[in-house]
Amino acid sequence: MRALRVLCAALVLALFSSGCSSLRIGYAAMPTVVAWRIDRYLALDDDQRALVGERIEALQRWHRATELPRYSAWLDRMASVPVPVSEATVAGWRSELAEAWVPLASRVAPDLAALALTLRPEQIARMSARFAESNRDLRRDWGLEKRASGSSNPVLEARTERFRERAEFFLGSLGGYQVELLRRLAAEHPPTE
Repeated sequence: MRALRVLCAALVLALFSSGCSSLRIGYAAMPTVVAWRIDRYLALDDDQRALVGERIEALQRWHRATELPRYSAWLDRMASVPVPVSEATVAGWRSELAEAWVPLASRVAPDLAALALTLRPEQIARMSARFAESNRDLRRDWGLEKRASGSSNPVLEARTERFRERAEFFLGSLGGYQVELLRRLAAEHPPTE
């Protein structure tokens, strides 16, 4: 079990270090992707597109100046943790990651409010339809429709499957014992998803 934790931590660090150029490209493209996603949900007019573009660029400048240095410091601390990595350390990392969203959410809220004030009824209806579609997809992906067909815990089944897919991506095919171990880990996983 400890070896698996150490391997996972090493893989995360390796992905971060080897993916720097990919991360830079993705980060640079983020304003375009976010604007496109917002437009997909709302069908923005030209004035709204300009507002969204302006606010997203300002958000990225703020994020680059204030949040990226914090993430870098966090990764440095993560890399210096003695091996084997304890469960308490991993739980602490998870809490820190959850808390990292707070400044971003606080920074985004006024921008979202400014956009919301410009929305027309047909855009709100479109967004509502898109959310309903996304919710249907999530229910399907998490197996929640299986509840009606007798599945005892569709969320646990879906979480176990996600854990299995992620582990097999890195480790190859898993055996029965390993899948059962993932099922136990999934059952112990905090209910945040």
